[in-house]
Amino acid sequence: MRNLLLVVIIIVFTVGCNRSQKTEKPGSLKFDTITLKDNEVLFISPSDKNIKELKKKHGKGFYTIADDANNYFSEASSYLDSQKTPYKNYDDDKIIVFKKNNKTYKIPKYKSPWYLIFYKDEKYELLDLISIKDRYPKFFKDKTQISPSDFGSKKIIDSIAE
Repeated sequence: MRNLLLVVIIIVFTVGCNRSQKTEKPGSLKFDTITLKDNEVLFISPSDKNIKELKKKHGKGFYTIADDANNYFSEASSYLDSQKTPYKNYDDDKIIVFKKNNKTYKIPKYKSPWYLIFYKDEKYELLDLISIKDRYPKFFKDKTQISPSDFGSKKIIDSIAE
C-alpha cells in the first residue's frame, strides 16, 4: 500500500512538473533549452528516463528517496510561497543557460537528481532542496553569488542552434 502511494505521489509530482514547463520558441536556441533572464528560482527533478535509471540503481530504495525529495520539495515550495517568490519546475533533461556579455553559459547539473537553481544578475547557485531557507536570503540579498568562472563552468556555448 505504501509503495502504491509513493508511486502516485511521484506521478503527480512528475506530471505537475511537466505541465508547468516553459520551453523556448524554436529559433536561435534548441527547443529543450531554458534561458534564464531575471531573478529566478527553478526546481529541477529527474526526467522520466532518469527516474527509470534511478529505480534500477536503487531498487525499492528509490521510493524512499523520491518520498523524501517530495517532502523537501513541499517544504521548499511552501517557504518560497511564504516569501511570495515565484518558481518554475523543470526536468533535468533541459539545458539551462544564461547570457552574459553576449556569450551563453550552460549551468551544470547538480550532484543530486532533485535540486534548486537560484539565478540573479548573471550569477547562479546550485543547491539541494534542504538548504533553501539558509541560502535563499543570502543569495538574493548578497552580491557575492557564484559567477561562471567561479564555479568552473567554463563551457561557453557560442551557439546552441540546431
